[in-house]
Amino acid sequence: MPVTLIQSLAVSPSYHNDKTLALTTYVDGIYLSRDDGVTWQSVAEDVTARNGDVIFSPSYATDGTLFVTMGMDPRQRTHVARSSDYGQTWFAPQSYAGSGWATILAISPNFINDKTLFVVDREAHIHQSIDGGLNYTDIYNEGVLDNPYCSSSLVISPNFLQDKTLLVAT
Repeated sequence: MPVTLIQSLAVSPSYHNDKTLALTTYVDGIYLSRDDGVTWQSVAEDVTARNGDVIFSPSYATDGTLFVTMGMDPRQRTHVARSSDYGQTWFAPQSYAGSGWATILAISPNFINDKTLFVVDREAHIHQSIDGGLNYTDIYNEGVLDNPYCSSSLVISPNFLQDKTLLVAT
């Protein structure tokens, strides 16, 4: 696959004000546009790897937080990197709880208060962080490591605070 193949695209929750978009590529890195996609800036050279998903915090306008999955080798633990300064610097504190290739992220609509983030790996295992992406616990780990049912989508309920609903497609 070409290194510039786009893996994920995200729109800032305050897009109407900041015109910010983010994308990840297969290996060529993470890019941000702050002008409605007219120009793109490469960011996070230190976490450029096999980047997967990128997601904005629901309170991005005030907390400047984005997350991205990254990994160098599928046999190694994939990291989830976090930026708290609008994508200028990135921090990958530790591997998420699984050993599979992290592919998808979902963030709580109430992230500013509950600091909840979910990661799904290729084997459809679900991992949760309740401290803003610093630590993860395994909340669903059924099946074998080489599960043929790769995860393709992860959706968190807009009413997650009340209903605790999380859906994953495999």
